[in-house]
Amino acid sequence: MMKKIIIALQVVILIAIGVLFYRSFSEKQTQVIVKPQPTTTVKLPVNLSNDDIVVYYDQDEVLEKSVFVKNMQKQAKNEMQKHGTAYEKEENEYAAWADMKKQMNDKGLLNQTELNKVLLEDQQWKSRLQEKGAAAEKAIADLEMKFITKVQDAIQQAVDILNKEKKVKYVMIQTKAAKIFHVTDQAMNITAQVIKAIDDLNK
Repeated sequence: MMKKIIIALQVVILIAIGVLFYRSFSEKQTQVIVKPQPTTTVKLPVNLSNDDIVVYYDQDEVLEKSVFVKNMQKQAKNEMQKHGTAYEKEENEYAAWADMKKQMNDKGLLNQTELNKVLLEDQQWKSRLQEKGAAAEKAIADLEMKFITKVQDAIQQAVDILNKEKKVKYVMIQTKAAKIFHVTDQAMNITAQVIKAIDDLNK
């Protein structure tokens, strides 16, 4: 279950970052959401036009090469594993208890009163596991949101810096899984600038 949740986190991160960049640039954008550090600057390629700039970044590369994003991923994964490990420990304890009681019952070592007590304890075990499982899932969901928010804030800061350098109107997103446009000029690739801005702002 925990592996599926971790994989789902990575998918959610990709979608959230894509939506953020799409919403961050438009002709009507006038408000800065997150103020970056004033000493950090990012230079765009010199041959970009001031009139109607359309650039793109490789989302996979940002997630793969940004030191800040990788650190956040590692931190989130470690925190999720802690919750998963605690829950799995409880599950293992229940399984060992249930196996012991089954063996005792198979050997005829439990009378009816004792068997009824075992059945009651079994229900209590399962109830506790259900509660702890729900708590672990909630904790992991909270960690996912916390992680996504941190990454979004970092990217928004990079976006603000890029906007101050040149008034970018559109930022396209390219991934290995979804290439919706053909690149005709690598000068429009600002992946390196985005990564540098994120990492510089979060040292």
